[in-house]
Amino acid sequence: MTTALAPQLMQDRHIVVDAKAADFAAIRDLVTSETPILHESHSDDLSQVVVKPWGHESRVYADPVYDLWHLCIVDGAETSMHAHLRKTTELLCLSGSGVFDTLGGSYEVTAGTVMTIGPGAFHRTRSTSAELHLIEVEHPRNKFDLLRLGDRYDRSKTTYESKVTTAGESKLKELRQVPHTQLRRISTAGKFEFTLRTGMDIFYTPRPNELFYVPTGFEAFISRHPVLPSVPGVKTPVLTDQTYLAISAR
Repeated sequence: MTTALAPQLMQDRHIVVDAKAADFAAIRDLVTSETPILHESHSDDLSQVVVKPWGHESRVYADPVYDLWHLCIVDGAETSMHAHLRKTTELLCLSGSGVFDTLGGSYEVTAGTVMTIGPGAFHRTRSTSAELHLIEVEHPRNKFDLLRLGDRYDRSKTTYESKVTTAGESKLKELRQVPHTQLRRISTAGKFEFTLRTGMDIFYTPRPNELFYVPTGFEAFISRHPVLPSVPGVKTPVLTDQTYLAISAR
């Protein structure tokens, strides 16, 4: 039921991008014997806010397969044109506006837009508002799976940044009741809130400020459970026994 209804809820707000000939050609040019192919381990500390030339990002949730980051892109700034060779990404627009570029075209981004990006598909996001707030959902989890094609900040062919800050940060904490899982309950600067909720709870007691429900855990990953938007006046087709990360505006 969930897989069939989710696209209807998203309607024309869902952009799907898969790797095509131009992406494969770029990968062949970029990947050489010197190209670092990095892997994230559970001992890597990615708990602080990462400073970017376009703004900042911070991890808000991670379990063994799902990895969620909050991105804030400031007006006129943009990410690199980059790809992830081994993972699928969803970008969920929480607020603001922007432009999403691929090697095949460009798309307008506004609050509620969902971008699904397959492995190897190059993409870039630019803000056209004071702040563009996105949630990046990546699976399987590997923050260092990054290949840059071009970048206005001279980061082409470089790996993931290491500059961090604690400014405006709420803590990313281990969840003792859920093995290998971390959660940051409030976003940097306090604009958004993240809560683990069961499908049963969401179905019977939806909350008015909730924007998206992201499935968590191995079963959701294996069954390819989609991200679900919260649509006013419509019951979200959640699975009652599934746990979701509910993303809310504050």
